[in-house]
Amino acid sequence: MEPSPIRESPVAPHPETALRITAVYHDTSGQEWAGGLWSRLSQLMGDGAIVIHAWNLAELDQPQIFSTAAAAAAHDDVLVVSIQADERIPAALCGWIEAWLPRRQRQDGALIALIGMSAGQPAALLEKAEKYLMDVARRGRLDFLPREHVTAGTSRVSSP
Repeated sequence: MEPSPIRESPVAPHPETALRITAVYHDTSGQEWAGGLWSRLSQLMGDGAIVIHAWNLAELDQPQIFSTAAAAAAHDDVLVVSIQADERIPAALCGWIEAWLPRRQRQDGALIALIGMSAGQPAALLEKAEKYLMDVARRGRLDFLPREHVTAGTSRVSSP
């Protein structure tokens, strides 16, 4: 998979009051799902009221991107994780979480977990991913907002 460039929203007119979001996603479908979420937030809050930083998990193999993504997560208001329920939690996701979690100084915030699975997958896979991310939220003193999406056939995750 070819890394995609870091995507950032336009600079907010008042960056100190903007809602700051960091997102990581597993694949293009996960990016679209997360993108739909922040698009709705932008519509509700107005243009420039949110600042978004987003990375594909595959990009976190690059040290500079990893460092930037971990620093953003340590300081931003909302963290969005968009993954596919699977036997194993992606190693890149676990490494990224362990890099920012001890550095997180905010006393508030939210972790939005967008977890996709294909129809017919065991529910235990979804529960495993959700439990892991719920524990991350608890450790980071973040509100936990899970959302699951089951797709038919072999597609990974679809937009809401």
